[in-house]
Amino acid sequence: MRRERGFAIAGFAAALAALAIVFVAGEMALLGRTAAEGDAARREAYLDEAAAAVASWYARNAAAVDADAAFPIPEDEIPEAAGVPPRWGLRAAASARLSSGGIVFRRIVLWVPAQSPDPSSWDPAAGIFSPGPGVLWRVVDGQAVQGAAYAATLKAMQRFAAQLEERFHALAAADGPGSLAVNYFRPRSGCAAGPSEIPCLDVYTAADAVDWVAILGVPAGGLRTAWGGPFLVSNLEDSSAVSPPYSMAIAADTPWGARVKVMAVQPL
Repeated sequence: MRRERGFAIAGFAAALAALAIVFVAGEMALLGRTAAEGDAARREAYLDEAAAAVASWYARNAAAVDADAAFPIPEDEIPEAAGVPPRWGLRAAASARLSSGGIVFRRIVLWVPAQSPDPSSWDPAAGIFSPGPGVLWRVVDGQAVQGAAYAATLKAMQRFAAQLEERFHALAAADGPGSLAVNYFRPRSGCAAGPSEIPCLDVYTAADAVDWVAILGVPAGGLRTAWGGPFLVSNLEDSSAVSPPYSMAIAADTPWGARVKVMAVQPL
């Protein structure tokens, strides 16, 4: 009887030990999965922050990033330039200049390799990233950055054109009949402009070289592009200066060399 009881106790103890081993193994596997998931979440958050920092850096340097065919800095220095701390072997690459809808831009890819060697590939001509297995990555699309700068520049140019048109309308209304033949975008007496007249701008001239406060009565507001360059104005070049409807040209140069034009036109 004692021997049978001993066998039973020993069997029970062995079963408990086996259960304990299974439990510990399960807990260790769970902890391993939890740790791996936590590490992946930290890497995802890191990449989100890195992409936001690079996008901000791109916006601050939009005039230089797409000015030339060559990228302005070594590509592996992009994270450092954007203030991104190096972690998990972060890598970066930039595309060639791409174009869509008149906007020239680049794509910048950021990724964390999952193995070495890293089988990921990057096509700079098309701006397409092909990640290797398990690779976490983000793409900063410069089209949004340059598109926003272009839109802001165009809006400011249109606002300035509206101010010039309002001035033209006010002067014509004050002069009454016969004012239709007067070009208020240029001086009335040759090029001897009075202090409140727009001077002869026979070729494109930096807009901030003209005293618009004296001419318009109010500050013209940002006469610079979103990339930092000045608006260019002319009341002869690209303008109608001989017969109504008179017009005056406002231009802005993009970093990639295209010229945007808006016309201030005589209100009729």
